[in-house]
Order: sequence, then C-alpha cells, then structure tokens
Amino acid sequence: KQWYQAEYGDRDINYFSYVKTYLLPDRSKTAKRKTKTKKRASSPVFNEIFQYKAPSAEDLASMTLWLTVWDTRQLGHNMFLGEVRIQLDSVHLSHLAPTWWQLQHLEDSHFRGSILLGLMYCPSPEDKKKKEKT
Repeated sequence: KQWYQAEYGDRDINYFSYVKTYLLPDRSKTAKRKTKTKKRASSPVFNEIFQYKAPSAEDLASMTLWLTVWDTRQLGHNMFLGEVRIQLDSVHLSHLAPTWWQLQHLEDSHFRGSILLGLMYCPSPEDKKKKEKT
C-alpha cells in the first residue's frame, strides 16, 4: 500500500503533478499505476493506494519499486520532476512504516524534493493457504 506526499524544491511554483509507479522488472502498460493529478499545489498529498500482484513474498526481494513524479503542463507537455527506485529487499514489508525518500534526477544533483511512501506486503488468500499447509 502506498501513500504519497511530495515536497518539491521550489515552493513558489504551483505544480499540476502526478506520480507514476512500476514494480520492476515489469515496465508494461499493465504494470503502470498513476495517481490523480493534483492541481496548483507545491506540496501535493496524493493519499492513494496501489496494489500489485507479486508472484510471492520471496520474489519481492528481487524487485524494485520505481516512482516518477511529473508536472503536467498545457498542451500535453509533461515535465519530469524526479524519481526514486526502491530495492524491495532493503525495505521491511511486514508492517506499514511510511518513510521519506529523496527524489533523484539523472541529469543534475539539485534538490528535487522528497516523497513520503508507505509500503506493505499483503499476502493473497492463496498465499495464506499455502503457508498454512507447510
């Protein structure tokens, strides 16, 4: 489950921002999740939950959650604001503990803001049944 709050470097600009997520290595359109666009906000709160179906809890250790933050401008032009890639083997997924992650940009080292994200693994009913049998 994910909850977002982003704070960008320039507080004087009102962004029309949204967040896209992928659970890598899958970059297909069906794997993409996207928040609603928050209009005229320099520190938007997205407060949305996205669910991904992972093969198993063990497989999550080899996956990466990739978040990109975008500003949508007039005429359909989108401006990249920053990204964070979270290796899921480095995160405790057994309980929800929101953590601030610093947004990065490949082209420069300027402060791009931070994003608050809570992650939690929720086993499917099938996973629970398998665990009970073993």
